[in-house]
Amino acid sequence: MHHTKVALSAALALATAVSAGAVGAQGTRPFSLGVSGGLSVPTGDTGDGLNAGFNVAGHLGLQSSALPIGLRFDLAYNRWDLESVDASFRSLAGIANVMLNFPRPSGSTVRPYVSGGLGLYNTKVSRDFTGGTFTSDGETDVGLNVGAGLDFALSGLSTFVEARFHTVFVGDVGNVERSNLNFVPVVFGIRF
Repeated sequence: MHHTKVALSAALALATAVSAGAVGAQGTRPFSLGVSGGLSVPTGDTGDGLNAGFNVAGHLGLQSSALPIGLRFDLAYNRWDLESVDASFRSLAGIANVMLNFPRPSGSTVRPYVSGGLGLYNTKVSRDFTGGTFTSDGETDVGLNVGAGLDFALSGLSTFVEARFHTVFVGDVGNVERSNLNFVPVVFGIRF
């Protein structure tokens, strides 16, 4: 759990430092970069063996000023500790999302949005032991995600909070049937 707190603190510090000069536009920009971080909660069968962990991500957004639909490309890292042994499980994903932005209510600084996308998720298990570290071979699988969030202005910054459900279609290994990897990151982010 100590690693989770350190990583979350580092992600928030990085987000604050990178966006310190990003005071600005409330309007729609055609291109944006962003960072986010927060809690990542394993769900379903995945939650039976993993503790809650953390998520950090970088974002590249493309948005039309004429349409409420945009694209966002994410590079996301999720990490969880295993419940029964001193080991960790991580996912590194490249994800393409379609974003549907709802109109901002008159006089409001908050705008809701929904998203959905497809990505590639690489997963690994790592375990420290006396004399070294064991790391499993990585496995890359296809996954989907759907979610919702709120864009809002915070002290002149373009910020967002969102939650997305991810399911990764993990293949069977030999005769061993495995469940999909399911998790929900709940994050705070900054766009500039």
